[in-house]
Amino acid sequence: MIDGNKILLESVEREHIEQFRNWRNNPQLRKYFRQYLEISTHSQEEWFQRSQDDNCQVNFSIKDRSSRQLIGHCGLYHIDWISRTAEFGIYIGEESYRKGGFGTDSLKSLINYGFSDLNLNKIWCEVYDNNTSINVYKRLGFVHEGTMRENYYNEGRYWDSHFLSVLSREWGHSESTDVYPAKEKQTSNPGTIKEEIKMKETLERSDKDIINDIQDIRFRNNTHWMDIVKLAFEIAPSESRDIFKKIKQCDEKVNQLLKELAEND
Repeated sequence: MIDGNKILLESVEREHIEQFRNWRNNPQLRKYFRQYLEISTHSQEEWFQRSQDDNCQVNFSIKDRSSRQLIGHCGLYHIDWISRTAEFGIYIGEESYRKGGFGTDSLKSLINYGFSDLNLNKIWCEVYDNNTSINVYKRLGFVHEGTMRENYYNEGRYWDSHFLSVLSREWGHSESTDVYPAKEKQTSNPGTIKEEIKMKETLERSDKDIINDIQDIRFRNNTHWMDIVKLAFEIAPSESRDIFKKIKQCDEKVNQLLKELAEND
């Protein structure tokens, strides 16, 4: 759980997804999304299952901090663990909460989480010309990177598509982001998503041995390989152990074949 001033960001539970589907099928909200078809119950269930297994996205339910009422959804998507970038998405589905700073507080909490907990370097978004939220993003410190002209069709016309981003070193320097300074950790409880995604301080000895073996092979090819390995062991240690053992065996076979080819030459 992530605490904001007005909101809480909590893990998405199955009981939330039908409400998400209803909100996203609302034409007044859907015009801001990339989707153009209504979402079926089956499609929503498939999305939920995929999101549980996808390590390149993090989803949160947005709740009113006082009443604990579900009011919206946000997340980080297309996370690139090497380049340390991600796209954010957010909406306040409960109409009565669309004013009063709930969306802004949610976004601040999400961006701060991305920089301070996931160690991202850049967070970006795509916003259509029909969405006045672009002004909020700019006030929070997002910089306009470019425009794709007439890139989106809705309500009988074409709209420009704008791309904005903020870097970790820039976050907290705009007048509107002082609530959550860039490197200040927010309060969290053990066992939450925050704690689960955070890298473990130590790994089992057997895991370290495997990692060291792989590092020797991969170091010359990809200096970021170990970031991926450690992340995999954090999220799914048992499965990762089996996979990387197989990778090591395959690499040994490749190295042996290369050695034999060199000797034949």
